[in-house]
Amino acid sequence: MLDFTPLAEALITLAAMAITVFLIPWLRERYGTETLEKARSWVQIAVYAAEKMFGAGNGPEKLAYAEQVLAQHNIKLDTATLMAMIDAEIKKMEQQSIDITGIELVEEIKPPDTAKDAAGGDVNG
Repeated sequence: MLDFTPLAEALITLAAMAITVFLIPWLRERYGTETLEKARSWVQIAVYAAEKMFGAGNGPEKLAYAEQVLAQHNIKLDTATLMAMIDAEIKKMEQQSIDITGIELVEEIKPPDTAKDAAGGDVNG
């Protein structure tokens, strides 16, 4: 009788190697790309909404608002990445000369209490 055990072991080893070399990195890359695109979309929404709510100036309030919006959608970014993405959206808005005065918010998110935040309170309250 023929023993197919070595052949089966070789096929299983080959399949495991293919999963490790190709499938796992591809999933990581795809998941990372989708997460980044989701973060970019929510940063754009948060920047437009903050600009609409707070107007020109008021940078700290707008940043706190954007962080609150992102936190509500489970977007967790370090401060440097968040600031870079916000700056990019602001530059894009400036280059496109987008007039946001006619944009209405569908759901208004309560702005954070900056006095409470400065005192070390819970921002998401």
